[in-house]
This record gives sequence, structure tokens and C-alpha cells, in this order.
Amino acid sequence: MLNGYIPYRDFYDLKGPYFFFIQALGQLIGKGHVGIFILQILSLFIALILIYKIGRLYISGRKTIGIIVFFLLAHISMLWGGNCLEEFTLPLDLLVIYLHLVFFRDRYSSMTEPEPVHETPDITSAVTGSTTPDLTPPANISISPDVTALITGICFTVTAFSKVTAGAPIIGTVIGAVILLLMHRQFKELGFYILYFIFGAMLALFPILIYYGHYGAILRMLYCTFVFGFKRSSDLSNAISPELEVKLAGVLFSIVFLLVHCPWNTLIKKADKANGVTDPGTPKTAATNDDIDKDTFILLLPASLITYIVLHLGDGFIYYFITGMPCLLTSLILFVKIYDPLILFKNVRQSICWMLLFVFAFHYAKESVDTVDTFIHRPDNEFQDNYYNNSVNMGTLIPEFERNSVFSFDIDMQWYEINDILPCNRYVVNLQYFIALKPSIEDELILFLHETPPKWIITSNTLQDYLPTMDAIVKEKYDCLYQTDVGLVYMLRQ
Repeated sequence: MLNGYIPYRDFYDLKGPYFFFIQALGQLIGKGHVGIFILQILSLFIALILIYKIGRLYISGRKTIGIIVFFLLAHISMLWGGNCLEEFTLPLDLLVIYLHLVFFRDRYSSMTEPEPVHETPDITSAVTGSTTPDLTPPANISISPDVTALITGICFTVTAFSKVTAGAPIIGTVIGAVILLLMHRQFKELGFYILYFIFGAMLALFPILIYYGHYGAILRMLYCTFVFGFKRSSDLSNAISPELEVKLAGVLFSIVFLLVHCPWNTLIKKADKANGVTDPGTPKTAATNDDIDKDTFILLLPASLITYIVLHLGDGFIYYFITGMPCLLTSLILFVKIYDPLILFKNVRQSICWMLLFVFAFHYAKESVDTVDTFIHRPDNEFQDNYYNNSVNMGTLIPEFERNSVFSFDIDMQWYEINDILPCNRYVVNLQYFIALKPSIEDELILFLHETPPKWIITSNTLQDYLPTMDAIVKEKYDCLYQTDVGLVYMLRQ
């Protein structure tokens, strides 16, 4: 983008426009990996602040720090190679959940049953020598519903126009908020909530429309981001598998925890009261100390359910599951609020939740340990050095005045970055997948190679295995000048 290339028009991809804006901002801050790394650190720092603030709504600072440590140990296993979109949308998902928890906790505290507290000190207090029970009253915070809806609309658009699946917790939280406002009969406030949400969404959409409208690429952007992106995510052949369910154990924990700790009696009474049904012979029953309040339940359950469903789409790469962390962490905070973390298996409900947490921790522990071990005992850079040197050697064969006529097949963009070259056709990355989803791409490339063939083509050593048609055309029209472990350099036959 900083070189004047327009996403979707000049290079084809299914990532959303805000992802490219983030990448461009990173390159403005610092070339190469420096700028993006700074943005990653900033994003993680904001996420940690929000996790702490959510925790302090319900539990002590010490327990919240424990939740943060748990998050970091799991998070490092999900980073993959880094610079994943989910890293940048995580603070947005957490922010929306935090704003809604505070809003409904403070706004409707008089409309809901007071949250029960444990009057006896827990084991944590005994261990630390504190004589004060580990209780944290609701924070004295007031957030306007208009501000909540406005920020939620902005966050939703940024995530939706980056990757729709990354906004699953936001979508579910908004559904929960609408249900709650209807339950509380706040119809006027619901109307303003929807209006401000739309206004916030339009504010975030405005830069996209201006940028892509100026370059005449709005329709291409919408097609690649949503239509083509949906095609990429609609392969459900592996949607249900034991391995995937284990990866989703954190979100499953959130769903199960909410369901088994729901104050069902309170919800039934609320529904009966709304329908004018009363039974004076039925004794009044309140939520027990092991239940969460109904507003929290209704707010978080849709977020967890939608996140669980959405994460079944796509290929299930490890970084996808960063999207499930907001639901897991919020439910884990409530779990720690209800149960002393040093007492295991207090009852059946707690035991079920512990079992899901153990599955989650066991699955991600090995990858986390491997990541830490790799960081501590950094391997030599022989592979990267060889890749870099071979890429440079390949690039030196291409004259400076012909570097605007270079294309590639099955070569990653790192080769272009090393040689400071830009491809002369927009179909560069993930070509074998894109052709499978949209066969007309292959026809367009065949026409391109026959009518306006580039002077230079770079291919991998295994192109014939992935794109045999392209491999045959290249060998028919081009001469191979150089071969390395990275790939081959072809020049158009005169």
C-alpha cells in the first residue's frame, strides 16, 4: 500500500481492509518487522489492561493477576508465527465485553437480584495470612449506553472488515445486550443503542469507503472480504472432529460454566412476571451463592455460543482460537469469584468445569512449553540465512530496469521483500487455494501468460505438484536460468 498498490485491485487476498491498514501503519512506524512488532506489543498491553479491569469487577487483584498469568501461558501457544489478525482484534473483543459488563452491572443493579457474596474467608486468605475475606465490591463506574453502543459499533466494523470470525464475541455480546434491554423493557434505550451502534459502525466504515471509493475498488473489496472469504471458510469437511473440539475446550468451558451456574429460578420468575403469571403458593427462591446473576448470564452466553459456532469454520489454524479467549477469561473470572481456586471438586458443577479447564490446559501446555524452549534455546539461523542469500542471488539476475516485469508461482512474499520487488500481477499468494475456490482465476492467469507474459518468473521447486497447468506453460515459454533451494528463475524465451 505504501508503494501505491491497492488491495484487491492490485493484489488479491481475502483478508479484510483494516488488516491491510494495520500492516501499512506498522510499516510507517518501522520498516520490516519492527513496526508490526511494536503494534503487537501495544495490542497485548491493552488486552492485559482490559483483562485486569474485567477481573477487578468481580475478584481481587491477586486473583486477577493469576488469570493474566494463565492467559499469557496459553496465549504464547497461539501466536503461530506472529502478526496474526486475531492479536489485533483481541483488545476490541475484550473492550466490548468490559463495557457491557460495566453498563449492565451498574445501570440495572436495582432491577436484578444483588450478587451474593461469601462471608467467610477463603483458603487464599488463610494462606496469605489476611484476615479480610477476598471480596471485591462492584466498581463505581458509570458508562453511558450511548458511548457503549458507539464504541461497540466501531469495534464491530473494524473486526468485521478485518476478518468476520474475529468479531464473533462482539456479535454475541450485542445480541445479549439487545435481549437484556428487551427483558428490562427499556425500549427507548434499545432504540438509542441500535442508533448509536449504527453510527459507530458507519464512523469506522467511512475511511474504507473513502479509500476504496477513490480508487474504484469498493465492490472488489466487498467481494474478497465477504463473498470470497466465506467460500474459504465454508469447507465443513473438518468442522466436527475431536481435535477441533479439544482446541475449543476453552469456549466449551465458558458455555458449560454459564449453563450450570445460571440462576434458572430467577429467569423463570422474570419470564412469568413479564407474562403476568403469578403463583402465590410457590415459595420465593433466589439465586444461590454458586449462581451468577441473570444479566451476566444472558450477556455472555450468546457471545460464547456464537464464538463456538464460528470457530468451526475455516481450517482451524492455532491462531484462530485467540478469538475464544475473551469468553474463556470472563467466565474463568466468574468461576474464580464463585469458587476458591484452592478447593477442587466442591460439587459436580465445579468438577465439570475443572475437567474442561484441564483439557484446555493440557492441550495448549505442550505448545506453550515448546514456544518458551525455542525462545530460550534459539536455533541457529542457518535456514533463514540460506533463504536470504539464495533469494538475493536469484534477484541479482534480474536487471534493475526489468524489475517491474516479475511474477511468481508458489513463492511467498518474503522473496519480494528481500529483493525490494513488487509482483506485476495481483494473484500472488495462496494461489492453489484461490484457484480451487474460484477456477476463473486460472483462466485469467493463462490469458495473462499468453497475451502479456512478464519477462521474469520465479517458481518453487515443487510447482508441478501444486499448479501443473502453470508449470507446463512456464516451461513452454520460459528458459530456466538458475535453481536454488528457494526456487527457480525463469526468463521469457526470445
